[in-house]
Amino acid sequence: MARLLFERTSRWTQPQAEAMALYLHPDNRTLNDIAPTLGISPQAVNYRLGGGGATRLRMDLQLWEEEKVRELEAAQ
Repeated sequence: MARLLFERTSRWTQPQAEAMALYLHPDNRTLNDIAPTLGISPQAVNYRLGGGGATRLRMDLQLWEEEKVRELEAAQ
């Protein structure tokens, strides 16, 4: 997971990184939630996230977290 994150984040622009930080927050914020924080439209948020591979990254992180929870539960 660390390699994937490094590979993805090293390509982000500053605006993409700002949008991604909000999008990948554990609260699972929507484009409409993020837009006012950044002072841009939801469409502009979508553009920034799309360029950063947000949907795939969020999905991969969620799967990784679920796997870690299962591992912890199995170890108890």
